[in-house]
Amino acid sequence: DWFAAQDASDHLERVFRLSKLKYAVMTNIPFAPEEAEHWTASPQPPLTPRLKTALRVDPMLVGDWRGICSVLRRASPPHPLSMEGCV
Repeated sequence: DWFAAQDASDHLERVFRLSKLKYAVMTNIPFAPEEAEHWTASPQPPLTPRLKTALRVDPMLVGDWRGICSVLRRASPPHPLSMEGCV
């Protein structure tokens, strides 16, 4: 397969250059379990300057406290489940 033979970083750079894009914005939802694990990965994979990050807080805005608390309970180290002590 042609894609499998490509270096991911080189291919990404080629796509951006050919499409004349400076960068793309990736949204990340820290309260989605499948995304939260990437925020705590160690070591963090290098991120090209072509990819910018933006934090989505949709779950907070719609009041999905059950989902948010579920992710926070599984976090390491565990985070407090209340707003007490926030400055």
